[in-house]
Amino acid sequence: VYPPAMLYFDKGKPTVRAEEGPAIMSKHPIVRSELLLLPRETSDDSPDDHQRACIHAEVLVEGWGVVDVFSVHLSLSEKARDKSVVAIKELAAKGRGVAQVF
Repeated sequence: VYPPAMLYFDKGKPTVRAEEGPAIMSKHPIVRSELLLLPRETSDDSPDDHQRACIHAEVLVEGWGVVDVFSVHLSLSEKARDKSVVAIKELAAKGRGVAQVF
């Protein structure tokens, strides 16, 4: 599962773009996935203007059932990280799996 959080275009080569963001790979079937765009904070002195995201995937593991898997890249901004942790905790609380992996 890889939905990019950010897209960049090369100013010198307008047909070239780069993508970045977290990903989840699994040898077990991914039965459902979602992307949560995390809060940004522009009021502090952090130079970080990148969009951060959390990916949640429900992975069907034989012998276990569904496991909630999360992949996240937090902001450099302390304020944005604090807000992001709250948002991720709310997302995780909605999980349906027998276990959660971060």
